[in-house]
Amino acid sequence: MGMNFQTYGDEDLISYLRKFVCGKPIECNHIRHIDLYGNKKPCELFEDLLSSVDHVNYFFTQLKKKSVHGRNFNRTIAGGGSWKGRDTSKPILDKERSTIGFKKTFRFDEERTDNKRTVYWIMKEYYLNETIVKALRQRGEIRCEDSVLCSITRKVSLGTKYSQDVPIPSGIDNVVANHLDYAPSSSSAAAEVAPIYAEWPLYPAITALPPLDGPFESLTEEELAFCDEPDPGYPQAYENKKE
Repeated sequence: MGMNFQTYGDEDLISYLRKFVCGKPIECNHIRHIDLYGNKKPCELFEDLLSSVDHVNYFFTQLKKKSVHGRNFNRTIAGGGSWKGRDTSKPILDKERSTIGFKKTFRFDEERTDNKRTVYWIMKEYYLNETIVKALRQRGEIRCEDSVLCSITRKVSLGTKYSQDVPIPSGIDNVVANHLDYAPSSSSAAAEVAPIYAEWPLYPAITALPPLDGPFESLTEEELAFCDEPDPGYPQAYENKKE
């Protein structure tokens, strides 16, 4: 499966999906069809993203219902693990402000191999408005039932707390740095982490800052009391109290 080096707008993706559902030609032939809910995990399906600097891949897949006549879909992968919803569906509007589809975010967590590194996948699933689907079905135009278009991104986080789905500049393997929870205990540990942050815009300025002269001073009891019950005239009233 080749990598995609182009991103698309939501309206374009819904347009591609409608054509795919109806079996019509699509302008971008590199959006492939895969079995997302089959026997392979994301790391096996998207090997090209393991070292990709583009981070995003697009594909069509067919959802699988939990029961023949049910409306809920099975998000479990036969190879192990499942895609879990991260938000509620968000409408996608066309130029006339009509709802043509929706998108929803899912996350798949890989099994942890150690205590410092977590690999997971973020997927945005695009699907047609049910009103459009019913109209296409009545006209006998649907060729691929329950099909959706998805974009997927590989993520890596350090540590277990404060991890966020924040993309890092290309070339750093999309690492989500746990900077609020990580403090190197030695110079060797600091040297190990330095390459992760090296391409951040503020990294040179931060590393050039002089060390602190000493520990931060604790607030006095008077200052703590003021924080509990702040004066409505702050900061003018606070300055008067200090005098």
